[in-house]
Amino acid sequence: MVPSENLACLVLSNRSDGRELCLSVCSQVLAGYLPEWRQPEETSGPAPSKFVVTPSLGGRWQGTLTNGGAKMRAGLNIEFSDSATLELDGKPAEKITEMHAEGVAFTGVSSGLIDCPDARRTGAKTLKIKLIPYRGMLAGRILATDSKNVTLPYVLSLNRIPA
Repeated sequence: MVPSENLACLVLSNRSDGRELCLSVCSQVLAGYLPEWRQPEETSGPAPSKFVVTPSLGGRWQGTLTNGGAKMRAGLNIEFSDSATLELDGKPAEKITEMHAEGVAFTGVSSGLIDCPDARRTGAKTLKIKLIPYRGMLAGRILATDSKNVTLPYVLSLNRIPA
């Protein structure tokens, strides 16, 4: 809100990590009306915290990644608070970095190519992971991104592999 200009802008997203997108769109709209507009510093949503393995997250998981023409086997291994890997369709597992907790959710970044037309065409190989424990499973998403701001969403659901 910019009360002095009798102006407001509201951008909504159904993505928990959509803060930067919403702020960017809002800033572009407001700059169209106010050429001197600069986005004020502010924070919203839960801040990521250090990831600590919990019983609901630790262990080996197996399931599927789907959406956009993709249907791939996926494997996740969370061993320690600083050691996790993601495997797609039997290819060598890739290390997950930037691991954090967002409430009960696990987030991290890995790499790999998702086998679907859009991912192959754009070369979106950076995989941003967010998973939440749900009814004994891990459910969430992977956003495949590239250097040109392409973001491709995929659904990931995993079941624990008995030890």
